[in-house]
Amino acid sequence: GKIRFIQLRDGSGVIQCVVLADRVTPEVFELADHIPYESSVIITGEVRKDPRSPIGYEITVDNIELISEAEPYPISNKDHGVAFVEVIETGRSHEDTLCLDPIGPHLL
Repeated sequence: GKIRFIQLRDGSGVIQCVVLADRVTPEVFELADHIPYESSVIITGEVRKDPRSPIGYEITVDNIELISEAEPYPISNKDHGVAFVEVIETGRSHEDTLCLDPIGPHLL
């Protein structure tokens, strides 16, 4: 495709950033596909009103500067799932029950 979406979060909330292949360099478009969750970036672009957005605005990206690349996040579209997280968080096997909630993972 010719479009990528980034959910940018800071202390004030989340905004969707739209990366269009015909608006950025090929390097920036490629970078948009490979920024790990929780990385630090500087995104420049045009803030536009968009009634479809939960906050009413989005950013059309002109450039992305990767400041600090985070380690790959352990929960993603990979071959492992909750059992993998359970072992990382608790050191216990998948036979225990893991509860993921807003407070964080804990065993029941």
